[in-house]
Amino acid sequence: MSKDDLKIKGKDGKTALVVAINTGKKEMVKCMVRKDEYIVRIRDGSNRLPVVLAYRNSFWDIARYLYSKTPVEDLNGSNGATLVSQCFYAKQYDIAWDLIHRCPSLITTKDLFGESPLLALASVPAAFQSGMQLIFWKKWIYNRIQIPDSPDFNDDNDTRITIEDGNDNIDTNNNNTIAISTLSSIFHKNFIWSGINHIYEMKLVHTRSTEFLNCMCDGIKHLNDEQMKDGVLQSSVLRAVERGIPEFVIGICNANRELARGTNEMGRSIFHYAIKCRQEKVYNLIYGHDMRNAISSLTDAYNNNMLHMAALLSPFAQLNRIPSAALQMQRELQWFKEVETVVAPKAREFINWTDYMTPRDLFTKHHKNLLKEGEKWMKDTATSFTVVGALIVTLMFATAFTVPGGYKEDTGFPIFINERLFMVFIISDAISLFSATTSSLMFLGILTSRYAEDDFLKSLPTKMIIGLFTLFFSIATMMIAFSAALILILQEKPWTAIPIILLSCVPVTLFAVIKIPLLIEIILSTYGQGIFDKNCKKWLL
Repeated sequence: MSKDDLKIKGKDGKTALVVAINTGKKEMVKCMVRKDEYIVRIRDGSNRLPVVLAYRNSFWDIARYLYSKTPVEDLNGSNGATLVSQCFYAKQYDIAWDLIHRCPSLITTKDLFGESPLLALASVPAAFQSGMQLIFWKKWIYNRIQIPDSPDFNDDNDTRITIEDGNDNIDTNNNNTIAISTLSSIFHKNFIWSGINHIYEMKLVHTRSTEFLNCMCDGIKHLNDEQMKDGVLQSSVLRAVERGIPEFVIGICNANRELARGTNEMGRSIFHYAIKCRQEKVYNLIYGHDMRNAISSLTDAYNNNMLHMAALLSPFAQLNRIPSAALQMQRELQWFKEVETVVAPKAREFINWTDYMTPRDLFTKHHKNLLKEGEKWMKDTATSFTVVGALIVTLMFATAFTVPGGYKEDTGFPIFINERLFMVFIISDAISLFSATTSSLMFLGILTSRYAEDDFLKSLPTKMIIGLFTLFFSIATMMIAFSAALILILQEKPWTAIPIILLSCVPVTLFAVIKIPLLIEIILSTYGQGIFDKNCKKWLL
């Protein structure tokens, strides 16, 4: 193909280079670019540069190669902003790191989809440490992993990324194609072999995202009033609040303190939105705010205060993380009670101008269906467990008077009364009986409850905890009594009792696997340290 042929666009606005990119043909792309480098500047019918298309299609090697050939002036606009945004979403940071340093204005430039890179970074909770959910031993490993710093950017050398034949190279003879090494190290290879590469990758993403955030915050400090008129900063902070990224909120608010103290066009602060979106990690920042009392007393354009926000039903995505309707209702009440402690006492009686309701009335209105669902879940659960408890009570009561081996004819005492295993049997039987009785009474208490809103906060969960725990204890001791009785009866053939005893462990194990996680969830939700941290340090510098 001639150079002119490479510049021809089809009916859909695509050149031959674009077609090659869409099919992932790297060698063909390189061959075309070597023939005429100008084609990397030709946009398709949607005004997208070839490098943007390559990144959007997840062809990273092709994207890095095309980036090294694309003039910076072509990327200092919506295409460059799109490229950086796609880097953030894909967690591929090398090109973005280079481009942001070359074109700082891209931070707030809107991309081809109407978003800014700042908004894109605020949309990815998993890119920050606050979005991490690891068990204790993985956290221990995470805290001990060392991540190398990103390469320093040297503007004098016009550093660019390039990929040749699948490797990162540095060409010091061409100012437009001098390469920087990608963000890898010998540590990375070691972690691959040690089987914890996913934790390393996670911390790498968190570290790089924090570096980008710091870089962007430095750039924001130098923005003039004209550059801030389009509301990019405010929309980005609100997106971070919605997604629950406190690091982003802290960084941007320190770069522009007005965002931490001001309100939007509706008169709502970032904490109003944190409560509405049920993002406790952002809400907790109010305890480290230097104007906490002033912020908590704000009302919006419709006279809604922070307590009115807590009275609204939680977003579905947040509710869906909680395993049952009863615990969902409990969490909603915990939010309402928490915000009640922050606002002034008179705020509890404020009437808004849309519903003409106080916060408590609004809470009742919006949680009517959830209250019914929570009541149904509690009753269904209690009913099923009451049946199990009643069966165990009946069985254990009958077993206490039909002991293994029978009774002596002359005295009426059990034949095995002097055996240690008999004492194990009779004690286990009694404990199982008492535990099952307690469990059944607790579940009956749940069934006869009045099911007021506040009952879901402590009363009903406490009854459920006691009922589940005593039922589990009853089943376990029942199996112990059964095993002890078998061993007593089959003393001369113990090998026949062993497999039966092992099988008796199955129901206990099944109950534990199925219901113990629910029991732990209820205990932590009711008596745990909670989701609110009132010891937040001052974060506005």
